[in-house]
Amino acid sequence: MSNYKVALIIGATGLTGSQLLRKLLYGSRYSKVISIGRRNMNLDLDALILESLEEHVIDFSRFEDHAHLFSGVCDVFCCLGYGTSPGGFHNVEFVYPSQSAHFAAMHNVEKFIVITGMLSNSKSSFELFRVKGELMDQVKTEDLNYTAFVQPALIVGDRETPRSGEVAMYKCFKWISPVLELIIKKPMYNPAVDIADAMLFIATGDHESGTVAYYDSGDIKVCFSILKSSNYFEN
Repeated sequence: MSNYKVALIIGATGLTGSQLLRKLLYGSRYSKVISIGRRNMNLDLDALILESLEEHVIDFSRFEDHAHLFSGVCDVFCCLGYGTSPGGFHNVEFVYPSQSAHFAAMHNVEKFIVITGMLSNSKSSFELFRVKGELMDQVKTEDLNYTAFVQPALIVGDRETPRSGEVAMYKCFKWISPVLELIIKKPMYNPAVDIADAMLFIATGDHESGTVAYYDSGDIKVCFSILKSSNYFEN
């Protein structure tokens, strides 16, 4: 590989994180990928590809003991999301991602790219949107070189354990999303694979130091379209 770049991903066992991890490993941008998670992934990948993966299974309640893993990292991808995680809603949606941002700033990483969500707002009356908004406010207090908030709508894809509420919402959205998209001018759901590709696309760009960028569901779709029209997927 021409460049020795190291990526670090937090939450690679989730729907989007698992998609992103494979793209990080099979792509040519990074020579090493560090994964931090709460359980083993048991990946069925080529042995040669797995040589570039450094996996750490940790107790997130002692996340600070593993801050050194951020040293020498180029780009950090935070894909944590509550789902059915035993870590607790507030910890997974706010505490661990904000700690990740702090460790990234402490070790002067080039880019910190984190998934939040559509309608994230610290003043929202809905807890999920409010906590995600509070996370964004907290991350912006860190002295990061570049921060990207990836804000998808409903994330869809094949999960190991389907979420009944999410499946029902997706079925509903399939019918009403064309009408809603005409009104709000944004997609109402994003495939996890598109989000993963968008995060990679963001990481490849050149950005001024101190930049904070926001990518909503429409931006994610545009990023994927640009990659699809190029030879990116063939590299």
